[in-house]
Amino acid sequence: RDFVIPCAKFQVDAADFTVDDEWLGQLQAFAAQAQSMSGLEQSRHSGRIGMSVPHIQQMSGSSILQGYKVPPLPSVIQIESLRISTIDLTVWCSMALRSINFLSPQLRTMIMLLSWKSKLELDGASIKLAEQKVPTHRGSMRDFLSGLGSLYMRDLLKQAHVVLGRSSLLNLPRVPFKIGGVGVSILGETLTVGVDEATGLLDLLTFDNEYQKRQQEIRSQKKISNVMDGFLEAGSSLGNGLMGLTDVFTKPMEGAMSGGFGGFFKGIGQGVAGTLVRPVTGIATAVSDLGKGFTASVNQVAGTDTSQMRRNQARLRTRLPRLLFSELGLLQPWSDFDAEVLRQVGHRHTSCVEVVVPLTLFGPTRKILLLFPEHLLHCEVRMDDNSNAKDSKFEAPPRAGDQFFSHLQKGGDFLGTTAGAMGGLIAGSGPAELVQEEPGDPEVLKRIQIFRFGALREVEEVGDDLKLMDTAGKLGALIRLSASGLGYDARTALAEGLRALVRPGARRATWGPLRAALNREADEAAKKDVLACVSSSSLPTTGMSMSSSEQAKGSFQRSAAGSGKSSVAGGYRTLEVFELESAFPGTGLWSTPSMPTDFDTSWRWADASGSKHPNLKADMKKDKVIKCKEPPCSLEMFTPISQWTIDVNQNTSQDGWVFALNWRSSTWDKVPGMFAAVRKRRWTRDFS
Repeated sequence: RDFVIPCAKFQVDAADFTVDDEWLGQLQAFAAQAQSMSGLEQSRHSGRIGMSVPHIQQMSGSSILQGYKVPPLPSVIQIESLRISTIDLTVWCSMALRSINFLSPQLRTMIMLLSWKSKLELDGASIKLAEQKVPTHRGSMRDFLSGLGSLYMRDLLKQAHVVLGRSSLLNLPRVPFKIGGVGVSILGETLTVGVDEATGLLDLLTFDNEYQKRQQEIRSQKKISNVMDGFLEAGSSLGNGLMGLTDVFTKPMEGAMSGGFGGFFKGIGQGVAGTLVRPVTGIATAVSDLGKGFTASVNQVAGTDTSQMRRNQARLRTRLPRLLFSELGLLQPWSDFDAEVLRQVGHRHTSCVEVVVPLTLFGPTRKILLLFPEHLLHCEVRMDDNSNAKDSKFEAPPRAGDQFFSHLQKGGDFLGTTAGAMGGLIAGSGPAELVQEEPGDPEVLKRIQIFRFGALREVEEVGDDLKLMDTAGKLGALIRLSASGLGYDARTALAEGLRALVRPGARRATWGPLRAALNREADEAAKKDVLACVSSSSLPTTGMSMSSSEQAKGSFQRSAAGSGKSSVAGGYRTLEVFELESAFPGTGLWSTPSMPTDFDTSWRWADASGSKHPNLKADMKKDKVIKCKEPPCSLEMFTPISQWTIDVNQNTSQDGWVFALNWRSSTWDKVPGMFAAVRKRRWTRDFS
């Protein structure tokens, strides 16, 4: 069959890939099982080289064309216009060297020495493939794919140094720089934290709870990544401190308006204290900001950017890793329940599992039964784990000096860790692993019960329970099915699978019938959920009508709820646009940025980084773009299903604006300060 494609466009979003070594061993085992060896390969594996004489005699009298079939003509693909958008990938990889057994031991040893650890890692390697405009093509699909691969191969080779720089292969050359960088980082952070603690104590002397709370919010929101950011934040801190000079006039007036005569005198006290304390705290905070900027720049030069490390550690997967079944690592439809079982029970106890049977369906803890060929495992997992949740009512605020002493302790830990790692290398024991992967939830692992089928003598069915008696006549395991929700077929298959183990000659359990019964029950439950969603979508007519966008959102929410998924349906996107304005400080007159230093910001409509928005309509000139009252943006190959809306919340003004001194400021206020020179607000629109 031939294919004719007159015109095609592919739009690819930025994507992150995370690869670990849990799948590699199972993939290799699967490939080994799936491969079939020819007679020549079998002779080589048996220690013999070449073909056997009977095989040659059998083939010598046959025509070379005997059994030959003319292969079908390859499919022809014709492309007149093809454009593939820029591909932006960020790759994260962490693989234990013991899992990469297809490499020679010498090469793995060299990688371990260069990496200074027993893992091969890629820490956020950025790969950007330029937009490709494929020329007109007519030929086989293989030739087309080969030519397309050669186009991208050039870009990949050009960026090999980027991948190498983000890999663990350069850990050993980085060691001296990292030791020095971490030392400077700890020293600088300790000093800045000490200044922050001192300013926190000075803030208490203002006796203004609102001011103290606002200062804590500002410190928590600051994101200083280099010296320039430090200077910008220092300027903002000095401005806030100088504004305290007016407290002696503004606080009494505010107190009189809110508390009358008594509030007036209270305002006088707060104003005097603020006038004396706030300028001092502003200067101290500015010094702290400069120190943080200097420390961040040193970290970047030394390759020990702790802020980047914290961002990497804070990255969350869209969903938990998939649980693989059987010795070959069979793929089943992804289930949040199975994934949670893998996370809490751990890979060691779930490897080669055949079937996961939930014994309870409700409650904060769920009893489950894991069935293997030679044993079963019974345990409890937590499905509503709030152990890490923080309640602000019961969370005591940190005491002054706690962070300072914690940074001193961090310095001692760093020196001890470095000494231990260097000692391990000198002693020849190899680099020490600083991070050990947890095999599962320790609390869950404590309650695991394992029963091996080799000790099974009899299976007794008592009501909804299955009693497994061992060879000594004692109760080996008790399986309660009353709250499991299993149907008749699944219960029968489970009981028959266990009874088959008692028969003579039985060595391994076969759970195929049970898996098939569970799949049938799951399909029937899914059909019922779909019917329930369809019936619930027939809402009674009221005097209030829903817009098309609200109906679309409702349908996505219902489909997500019916399928048990938390993400929205495929093909649904929200476009985010920021509107930018600037003003001369103190004038209060806002307009589109037009200073000589305003480049992308002068377009008024920008993305989250402050750059000209990539989705601006291409046919609009700049003078028309800046006059638009709503974002002149659209998504190719998508249709809008809502109107443009402004994001208004408790952290913005009534019109959605937030204010700052500079576009690169990490702290934005909903009220314009004395030195506020820029402002922005967020617009969103839904597409499908």
